Amino acid sequence: MRKVSKIGLIVVEKNKILLVKKKTLKKVITPGGKPEGRENHEACLERELKEELEVSLDKSSLQFLGTFEDVAEGEDDVLLTIELYQGKIKGNPKPSREIEGYLWFGAEADREILSPIIKNKILPFLLENKIIA
Repeated sequence: MRKVSKIGLIVVEKNKILLVKKKTLKKVITPGGKPEGRENHEACLERELKEELEVSLDKSSLQFLGTFEDVAEGEDDVLLTIELYQGKIKGNPKPSREIEGYLWFGAEADREILSPIIKNKILPFLLENKIIA
């Protein structure tokens, strides 16, 4: 099984998390992506937020939540590892050319739209730790 590592961000507003729908995927995922070159996690998130949603990262709000692993969305032969942070954004999200759209997902919403790692690992963690209810 091939392994892929990414950096992800959980943004919580009004008890909902910000998720994005990439044009190449069927399910929604966290904002974020793969670091480029020697980019640290913070710089990766800052770049990805600008590229995906045309917003910036409130760096002072950033806190590490943990590392999560599951099968990658749309690639059953890929093990995805996400180094997950929680933080705030500055600006109003607008989908860019690589993003089809975004949504605010609440715990009561249809979980079938979620990528495997969010549905199986991240959402249960957020609920258990009362990050959302």
